[in-house]
Amino acid sequence: MNNYIKDIDRLKALLAYSVIDTPSEEFYDTLNSLVATICNTPISLISFIDDKRQWYKSKTGMDIDELPIEETICQYSLLEEDILEIPDTLEDGRLTNIPAVQAENGIRFYAGIPLRSPGGYAIGSVCAADYKPQQLDETQRQTLRDVAKMVMIHLEAKKRNEEMEAGLKDLLTEKIQASERQIRIQERVYNNLFEAISQSNAIIEFSIDGTILNLNERFAEMMGYSVEELTGQKHTILMTESLTENNDFVWEKIAAGQPYSGKFRRRHKDGKTIWIQASYSPVINIKGEVTKITNISIDITNDILAINSLEALSNQKDNFIANISHELRSPLHAILGFTELLIEEEANGQKRKQLQSVKTAGDTLLYLVNGILDLSKIEAGLFQFDLRDFNLHDTVENVFSILNGKAQHKKLSLSYEIAPNIPNTLNGDPHRLEQVLINLLDNALKFTAEGSVKLHISAEQSDPGSATLTFVVSDTGIGIPEEKLESVFGRFTQAEENTTRKYGGTGLGLNICKLLVEKQGGNISVSSKPGEYTKFTFQLTYAVSEKQEQQESAATHKDYSFLTGKVLMCEDNEANRILAQHLFDSTNIELDMAENGKIGVELFREKNYDVVLMDIQMPEMDGYQATAYIRNELKSETPIVALTAHSIGKEKEKCVAAGMNGYLSKPFKKSELLDLIGHWLKEEKEVQEKEEFAFSLEIIREASLGNTDFENQMLRLFLDQSNESLEKMKNWYTEQDWDAICKQAHQLKSTFGMFLMDTALLDRIEKRIGQDELDQQLKTLEQQIMRAHAHIHQLMHSDK
Repeated sequence: MNNYIKDIDRLKALLAYSVIDTPSEEFYDTLNSLVATICNTPISLISFIDDKRQWYKSKTGMDIDELPIEETICQYSLLEEDILEIPDTLEDGRLTNIPAVQAENGIRFYAGIPLRSPGGYAIGSVCAADYKPQQLDETQRQTLRDVAKMVMIHLEAKKRNEEMEAGLKDLLTEKIQASERQIRIQERVYNNLFEAISQSNAIIEFSIDGTILNLNERFAEMMGYSVEELTGQKHTILMTESLTENNDFVWEKIAAGQPYSGKFRRRHKDGKTIWIQASYSPVINIKGEVTKITNISIDITNDILAINSLEALSNQKDNFIANISHELRSPLHAILGFTELLIEEEANGQKRKQLQSVKTAGDTLLYLVNGILDLSKIEAGLFQFDLRDFNLHDTVENVFSILNGKAQHKKLSLSYEIAPNIPNTLNGDPHRLEQVLINLLDNALKFTAEGSVKLHISAEQSDPGSATLTFVVSDTGIGIPEEKLESVFGRFTQAEENTTRKYGGTGLGLNICKLLVEKQGGNISVSSKPGEYTKFTFQLTYAVSEKQEQQESAATHKDYSFLTGKVLMCEDNEANRILAQHLFDSTNIELDMAENGKIGVELFREKNYDVVLMDIQMPEMDGYQATAYIRNELKSETPIVALTAHSIGKEKEKCVAAGMNGYLSKPFKKSELLDLIGHWLKEEKEVQEKEEFAFSLEIIREASLGNTDFENQMLRLFLDQSNESLEKMKNWYTEQDWDAICKQAHQLKSTFGMFLMDTALLDRIEKRIGQDELDQQLKTLEQQIMRAHAHIHQLMHSDK
């Protein structure tokens, strides 16, 4: 034993780590505490053993820092390959001379593992000890092994870092010397480069405090001075007072050694403002100090003036688009609105079909107007998609009802085929699909003199929740030359130069189709043989709606008779006011009209309204002014919904900033208007009584990954939390603490959402909609929670 302790190679391995007699470290203390906790012992040590002593790097339950080797138990652990475990030290003959063992109430249990270097030398140990006999379980033994391994990994890493630091120090010394030589070379290169650049650029040099040291003739000429006039002046001579204040921050950064570049305004000698594109570069000496600052500049005044002119033209274009959009959308709104009313009232099936074709054509015209007018979106490739459930057969029928007349006029066969495996109801943007199909089919009809145009739709069902559809539009028309196929999707591009003259068109249709398809994650391609056929193929993936409609089902109209409340509408267009009155006839809503914002404000003073519908462009007082008056002067938070025919995206942001709660773009459908304001109106009976009970474990099961214990825990948590929340809300109702009820409703919405439960009632309670009926709302909420409880108990019982 003594020979191994004093082994020279072992001691060299220990000394190589330079760990003995070093201060305590959090890393070792944390590991040592872990040993004591997991092994459940009052004593734990991480120690190192040289030829004379055992020194404690980290200790728990010991007051001393070291022991002579002959008095330690750990000396025997050095000879072990794995853990030395002594359940009762009094029964181990090796420990008869160890004071810590033989003392009264001495150590009765010991477990230690050697710390071995990569060379196999035991340099110390990790151990746990107790004052009573015991035995470790396998988890505790593995903890000792893992801690010993982590101690050695840490020692090795520290050792390598120290070796690297020593090597790096030598390397850095060499590099510093080489860098000093390089800096001197760079200084010469810089001076030569500066001289060369100064021949073709405006250059000026400053001291750190901004004094002009040197400049060339080009810079002086650019600023209207002579070189002599500027030399020795402060850099502020080139700035106005306001520019000087704004420039202080920039100058501080440059003086601190940070390069800076950009566009800057400067003052010419004659007082006019000029613009320069400049790069400020600090010149740093060998000590890292900024000695001077170099500025290389070019005059960009003419460029800035040109940009300002373009921005002015762009603003004029946006204003033109906004105005022409309003003029087109307002009559379209009336046309589509009255058509929708006629469809609802018409009993004759043939006339209803004709009116539906009118409405479909009007909708298509609206989307085409949107696409043409909203130039900023088209140029930026920004398309907004309205995702909703739609019937694919109805969508295709709408398209063909528009194009059938053209096909009959040209005596062409126009047909479609939809594969039977395609679900009836999909979720996506039906209007964008109609736009693509109308463009492609109309194109095919245009370039086909005889024969047929066909649409074939097939499906590749990738998973139960989605379907990838392939649309193929084929015709027997003139075809496209092979060398033109790659360019047909370009903007303002047609296959032949005389195509526009012969067939008409702008050359935008196929480009818009490509943008629409690709923005929805799809792809589009074309194949053709001149004189025989052309075939356009595109693919789109749609979600499959959970609510599948029957293809033969008759059109139905949503019932809004349950809506009640007071609504004020400010609208200057008489046709739109008449249309609105008809739209509200099917509800119990009391509607008042105002021809402009001024009259609307007066009506608002006299009556309490639940919702205000506010047109934007009106005489005397527009929608923004009226909203500002209601919010600021009348101090009212009544919901205000903007009704605007503007198509510019910035208009929505402007409405929200003005204090409006919603936004509806003309023309809008009856359902869009009533669904939107329905959030703020009272209902004759709770929505929950008319809807089916909803409860699902979909989210919980996705998170649990099959762990039923977790699922049951979440169900029990819902039972407890929902009961507690309901009781709190009842108590607060008695105390009339409305704020507390609103906050609790908001929290409970998250709990309901976890189980996909309907949160409409909680939303109404949170927003204080129908607060005078809160007692009934809480009773309805209690019924909803009780139904959920019954469902949960049934689920938990069925799983047993």
